[in-house]
Formats: sequence, structure tokens, C-alpha cells
Amino acid sequence: MQEPLSLILPVLIFTLLLAAIFSIELIQLLRFFKQRIKKQSTQRILTSRGMIINHILCLIALGCLLYGCCIEPYRLEVVTVRLETDKLVNTSLRIVQISDLHCEDKVRLEPRLAGIINLLNPDLVVFTGDAINSPAGLDLFRKTLAGLNASIGKFAVTGNWDTKRMTDLDRFTDTGFEVLNQDVRFLEKDGETFCVAGLGYMHGPHSGPVITKLKPDFFTLFLFHTPDFVVWLKGLPIDLYLCGHTHGGQVALPYWGAITTMSATGKSFERGLNRYENITIYTNRGIGLDGGWLPRVRFLARPEITVFEIVPSKVKE
Repeated sequence: MQEPLSLILPVLIFTLLLAAIFSIELIQLLRFFKQRIKKQSTQRILTSRGMIINHILCLIALGCLLYGCCIEPYRLEVVTVRLETDKLVNTSLRIVQISDLHCEDKVRLEPRLAGIINLLNPDLVVFTGDAINSPAGLDLFRKTLAGLNASIGKFAVTGNWDTKRMTDLDRFTDTGFEVLNQDVRFLEKDGETFCVAGLGYMHGPHSGPVITKLKPDFFTLFLFHTPDFVVWLKGLPIDLYLCGHTHGGQVALPYWGAITTMSATGKSFERGLNRYENITIYTNRGIGLDGGWLPRVRFLARPEITVFEIVPSKVKE
């Protein structure tokens, strides 16, 4: 899928800056050795103030690249979020969210997920889209999701990679996950009703079958792949909106955050817990790494499992 230039431009600029730093280093090294071979003066070719700064920048960039390729993609973080609601009285919900597995032929964190998530004893496990980068990752994706347990149910929505690429592949067969494309499910725990609603990535313009069925009396969880759709839900009885897609930037900078989120909402909901009007929104950083032409790195955007503890805000009298 072609992304708008405004979304990929920051990535291109960042990439060009890195390319410039390494290109300067390479050119000056070649110049240095050429002068040595010709037995000409090499004075200050590599020791000028500008080149010393460039050497330092290259070393920093190489260190960050090694960390981003070899360490951070495997530093899985379990984030717990506690939310109170007056729509539950005598029960609570534990919801585990995973997103953006982007499975491919290389195995990364997938074998660890079941062991971590199942020990949490979730009521619900939800997956918010982007299953695979290539057909080679399909079996790994299915086995990973099939190994996850939830006492009430497992639900998924599709992402942009699921609806725009390899559309002939059925991602969710034998996983135990119910795919919500324009669906609402009313579920119960301890005699209390709550709602899970989901919209597939391509169904954003056709949300009527979902939003017309929402009921304000029940705690409502809404699943969509990107943060973008939340701006259209203002005033609707949605308590918690879960999404992914941004990967927390996948590459982020200190004090700035994501270089790009590939989201129409920009940096507003790039990661973590936020609020939009009456809706609590959480953007999960995802598990895997984006495919295509993008490098397989994470930097200051660790892969994430999110655990939501939904508890009553008042006791029934």
C-alpha cells in the first residue's frame, strides 16, 4: 500500500541524514588511503574538527543500529493499565492486547507470547491487526495465536497489511480467534454484561453496523487497527478504544518520540494511553517489525504486550 508522502517524508529525511554521515566517512577514508598510496600528505584528512565530529556520529549511529537490530526487537515489555468504570459493579475484566505481529520466516518473540500471556489468566485476548509480512510467516502466526488462552474469548480485527497484501491467505484459521469486521458481541462475566465491538481496516467508511448497536449501559471495548478512526467516534458510548499500527514509531528519538507513525492522527496517539473526548484510547507498540522496504529495527519503541485491568469504580449499595 502506498502511504502518503507526508507520512513517509520524515523517514526519508532521517535515512538521508544517516546516509550523508556514512557517505562522508567513506569518502574521506577513500581519500585518506588514496593519498597514502600516492605517498602524498594525509594531514588532517581524518583529524579535522569536522571529521572528528563525523567519526563520533558514525560510532553512535553504528551502536544504535546494532542495538536496534539485535537487542531491542527482543526486549518484550508487559505493560499493565488499570482503568475504573462505573459500568461494572461486582466483577472486573482482564484484557490482554497484542498487535502487529508481522510474522515472517525469522522467528523472534512469537514463541514467548503464550507462556507470558497464559500466566496472566486473561478474560479476553485481543489482536489489533497486521498478522504477517510474508506467506512464510503464516504458520508461525497461526500457531502463536492458537497457543493463547482466554476464559471468555479471543477477538481480532484486520490491519492494513491483512487487507491490502496477500489477501488470498486466511490468517485466522485454527487460531480460536473470532474476527470482528463490523461486529458487536455482548458477553457476560459473573452475570454482568459488557461489549466488544470491532471494525476491520477496510470497513471504516461502513461503520453503521457497529456503532448503531452500541449501548451506553454496558462497558464497551472497541477494536480498530489504527488510531485514526477514534476521531469519528466522539460522543458514542465507547469506553476503551484499542489499536496498534504505529509501532510507537518503531524508531523513535529521545525527547521527540516517533519519527513517523504512519497515521493520519500524527503524533497525537503515537503510543500508550491517551484520551479523546469521552473515549480512552490505547495505542499498542506491537510485537513485530514492519515489512517491505523498511529496516527490521526497533529503537526506543520496545515490543509490547498490554494488560488492561478494568475494575468497578463504585460498590453496589
